[in-house]
Amino acid sequence: MYEMIIATHVVCMVMSLLVMPAAIMMAMHGLRSSIKFATSGFVMAALGFTTGAVLLLSAPLLTECVILTAYLVAMIMVYALGFGWGIESRARLLRGA
Repeated sequence: MYEMIIATHVVCMVMSLLVMPAAIMMAMHGLRSSIKFATSGFVMAALGFTTGAVLLLSAPLLTECVILTAYLVAMIMVYALGFGWGIESRARLLRGA
């Protein structure tokens, strides 16, 4: 069970790290599908954060945890301000493109 939680955490965080910058680049080029990309990246980051919090119950805080938490805060800000929480009419990154 512990290994499955670790695997889920690692896969979700890595996928989020790949998907979110791609969504930002897509939005900067004016592609409306970037909102779906950003939403999936945000969901992966939230799942990765949740599994990470479960892992922290039985393990010490590591530097990687602090860095990933800072990444999560930054992605929440980008998703909220740049992608308007997934609502296209509020997506500032798309309007700027």
